[in-house]
Amino acid sequence: MVNLIEEGLPDDVVGVHVSGTLTREDYISVFVPAVERVLETQKKVSVLTVFEDDVDLSAGSVLEDTYFGTRHLFAWGRMAMVSDSDSMHRAAGLMFPLLPFKARLFPTEELDAAITWVSSQD
Repeated sequence: MVNLIEEGLPDDVVGVHVSGTLTREDYISVFVPAVERVLETQKKVSVLTVFEDDVDLSAGSVLEDTYFGTRHLFAWGRMAMVSDSDSMHRAAGLMFPLLPFKARLFPTEELDAAITWVSSQD
């Protein structure tokens, strides 16, 4: 499940909280429209994703993220992931060096630091 983080973020940052299973349908119905709304008025969008420990990413959500992310390759500002999950830390270690934008992983106790970082300008 994915829910928007509605408060405390600038207009060019989309925040999402992910728990349980993230499906392709969740991704398309919540995340995609939020990003597209920001891109109507901003050149770039930054993303804050807070993952609970029990998160399971469906294959469909991963494929949709890859497809959507590639379609908007130069529209991304910064990406902050917040998680204590070992699997998320391993995935970030593999994925982040390949991204054409700044990305950082924060432990859950550093959520405020993640918000500050993702909200800052390059």
